[in-house]
Amino acid sequence: MGYAGDRIREERKQQRLKAGELAERCGITPSTLWRIESGTVEPQEETLTQIARGLKIDKALLVSPPSVTRSIAEVYPPREVLVGRLWGVIQKLRPENLQALLSLAERMQSLERQRDIAVSMAWASVGEDEPEPSKVKKQRKKK
Repeated sequence: MGYAGDRIREERKQQRLKAGELAERCGITPSTLWRIESGTVEPQEETLTQIARGLKIDKALLVSPPSVTRSIAEVYPPREVLVGRLWGVIQKLRPENLQALLSLAERMQSLERQRDIAVSMAWASVGEDEPEPSKVKKQRKKK
């Protein structure tokens, strides 16, 4: 495992959480969190799951080597991180650019709805219900 303590501390600081706040979210003591972050102890699987939930990230991000973790996080940053970054940009925009951004966001939302309708219609045309995302993953693994 080895990377977990550093990754937990890095992610906690990136999310601007105090150690006590994260410990409370995870249902562990602040001293346990400190020992994990400092590398004094390796977290048990259940504790690692609790911490990942508290940070709202995938547990794999906590145990992957830094190079893999960075590439995964760059491709799929947590929604909260994206919203925070977007909010920072929005606060600095001029009113005319805010209106343009709103128009763009509304257009993207409309395109997503159209895509969802098209996918549903395609499945209906072959006489089947659209599969649940979890079933699609299982079917892909079987191939």
